[in-house]
Amino acid sequence: MMHTKLLRKIDLFSDLSEDLLQKISELIVTQTYKKGETIFWEGDPGEAFYFLYSGKVKASKLFPTGQEIIICTLGPGDVFAEVTLLKKDQPYPVTATALEKSEVGFIKNKDLENLLKENSGLALELIRQLNNKLIEAHHRIRNMGVTDVFTRTVTILKKLSESFGKETGEGIKIELRLSRQDMANLVGTTRETISRVVSKLKNQEIIDVKGQAIIIKDMEALEEYLM
Repeated sequence: MMHTKLLRKIDLFSDLSEDLLQKISELIVTQTYKKGETIFWEGDPGEAFYFLYSGKVKASKLFPTGQEIIICTLGPGDVFAEVTLLKKDQPYPVTATALEKSEVGFIKNKDLENLLKENSGLALELIRQLNNKLIEAHHRIRNMGVTDVFTRTVTILKKLSESFGKETGEGIKIELRLSRQDMANLVGTTRETISRVVSKLKNQEIIDVKGQAIIIKDMEALEEYLM
């Protein structure tokens, strides 16, 4: 059983009482996934709600054309598959895959629903978090429709640096090994297009690329493209 102090790192649970955190911790099942291992598939019955203790996870959708779009990347403290909570027989809307060795906690929806009935504070916080997720998803979809690939790439790089960046002597190193195809899926474009954008930023000495590692050398110059 995970200690309640770990639950405090998760936004959904951060303001709850110790007593309530203890009750929640009794419902948690934890599992470790290897890099590349699938946590659940899009379309599978949505039976549980997940949160990430350590590692990194991607949530993606596969379209009929065969193109994969990465909806988001998740780090420690992030919650996912929570949309299945409030609707019975709701399948998982995305596929969740470990990008590196990851420790994941999950609570079966039926167990959490019973606890929600007894605790209005937890129910309200859950609704608030779900609303934030919906707003974020709406903004992402809208931006994919009205912004060009270059701007979307810059936006994604900035977001990745904020979530997974580490200060080094060379700049901000994104601690997330992403292939060109991963980046293309995240931005919603082709691998060839993302390669051209990355090459342009590299030639301008705004970023550097070493294998699958991306280093942002000049954050100020990168942000100027978003102004």
